[in-house]
Amino acid sequence: MAIKQLKKETIWRCNSFDNSDIDYLSKKLNISKTGASILVNRGMKTELDVIEFLNPSLSSLDDPFLLPNMEQGVSRVVQAMENGEKIYAFGDYDVDGTTSLSILTLFLNEIYNNNSYLLSDRHKHGYGLNKDAIDFIKNENGKILITVDCGTSNVLEIEYAKSFGIDVIVIDHHQIPEEIPNAIIINPYIKGNRFSTPFMAAVGVTFNFLMGLRKKLREIGFFKNKKEPNLKHYLDIVAIGTIADIVPLLKENRVFVYYGLEQMNHSVHSGLRAMLEEAELKPPYTSEQIAFKIAPWINAAGRLGDATKVVDLLTTIDSDLSKKIAIELHEENIKRQKIERDIFEEIVSEIEKEVDLPTAIIMGSENWHHGVIGIVASKLIERFHRPVFLFSIKDGVARGSARSINDFHLFENLSAISYLFENYGGHKYAAGMSLKIENFETFKEKMLLRARLFFTEPEKLTQEIRLDTILEPEEINIKTFNELKKFAPFGEGNPEPLFSITNSNLVQAQIDKTGVHLVNLKLSKNSFDFKGVGFNLGYLLEEQLDEVDALFYLGINEWNNKTFLQLKLKDLKKSDSGNILFDL
Repeated sequence: MAIKQLKKETIWRCNSFDNSDIDYLSKKLNISKTGASILVNRGMKTELDVIEFLNPSLSSLDDPFLLPNMEQGVSRVVQAMENGEKIYAFGDYDVDGTTSLSILTLFLNEIYNNNSYLLSDRHKHGYGLNKDAIDFIKNENGKILITVDCGTSNVLEIEYAKSFGIDVIVIDHHQIPEEIPNAIIINPYIKGNRFSTPFMAAVGVTFNFLMGLRKKLREIGFFKNKKEPNLKHYLDIVAIGTIADIVPLLKENRVFVYYGLEQMNHSVHSGLRAMLEEAELKPPYTSEQIAFKIAPWINAAGRLGDATKVVDLLTTIDSDLSKKIAIELHEENIKRQKIERDIFEEIVSEIEKEVDLPTAIIMGSENWHHGVIGIVASKLIERFHRPVFLFSIKDGVARGSARSINDFHLFENLSAISYLFENYGGHKYAAGMSLKIENFETFKEKMLLRARLFFTEPEKLTQEIRLDTILEPEEINIKTFNELKKFAPFGEGNPEPLFSITNSNLVQAQIDKTGVHLVNLKLSKNSFDFKGVGFNLGYLLEEQLDEVDALFYLGINEWNNKTFLQLKLKDLKKSDSGNILFDL
């Protein structure tokens, strides 16, 4: 099948292994050489490395007081509780923010009855703490404000809060700006951190705060006549935020997700059970299910409506309310998917009218919903592997979301032309900005020039895909799939194992009616036949190829009470000995 003209270019890379390491682990731990090669590929070469990886333990979690300012933070909350002061929690509207806010609220609800919470409103205030929320807290006589997943950059807003006598504790995980607020900041990136895992999501930092707070309350005898909160019950919510925020699933994060998915099998949270039921998910739950089913539902609330309902859902004990909100989230996610799909298809249609792919994709429209263009930008990155800048235009202002690739640093490039913006922010691979519509064409011209100068070498625009190993047909089986499950949970830092099969015959492949997915795909080699599917890869094929090399994940397809092994296609090329490059 011929490849479309505007197909992105990809390079496949694989590590060259020392077979002695693979043989050692295989024999010592009684695992297959395929499994051993995956572990070696993740940097594990000793028996101890593998045992620690395969057996995550809650007892391995760090002392939360190794985080900077933890002692001051928990002491201030204890003081507030002793004095009967009103405690307000404030969080961001995304999955990490809402899950962080939920576990903090659940904990306070169990032990204290003078607390409440607020969320940022994407459409009214955008990201982070805002003065409207502070005014509300002041009017409600709040004395202490705990921000989660935000606050590290809110210098002016926190100064505003302090002018009313409101003490602020910031629980965050974002990089530290040059100027930080005058607050108690609990953030692993603060100078003096002794914590072993700096790359936690905010929900992980919040969970550590709860461990520290419970420990402090225990020390002062607070629980002599009260039941202690069981923090294990919060781990299912912690897992959702950790997975959704795409932090490396290593060290503490791996422990959170490993035990969180296990806790999800018998969750005590009515709202989470309702959401899993509405999503038609059944145990045992996987990180993939959370990433592609549950997290988008939660995100949809903040992108299209009010994320407050997410925290209401995760903290309620009312089963009727749980079901009602779960249904609403499902409906909002369906709406979000359609909006995204329409915008994505509109952009792809425009791009494929061009003779060549542009170096950067920069587009805007008055008809695009600002709450979803960031997700569309990510999908365009996956499709075309180019920096993407998308703008929603309204009332003479273009509000944009950007995503990037291969070291094209968004924040630095935006800073170089900052005079064009009303405001902007972000980091290397994701950013947001707004500018007056009269500056839009100038921005487009200057950013395209910067992209062209950066991507002068063609390989910089080529997507590199790293695979674990090449499999022979006889190794592609249910036994291998079952062994791989021991290496879960998969995610950032511990990706789902990716394999290649070379010189196979593409017996059949169809593009589904949407023109988006590959279906009814069948590969054959050495009398072995394999069925497969390629989500969002319909653009790859137009006519029959004789021999192909394929990249794939191993999956399972259940149909009519039968279980079939299925290849989940990542990429496909005409067979060539140069398709896979081996690192020395």
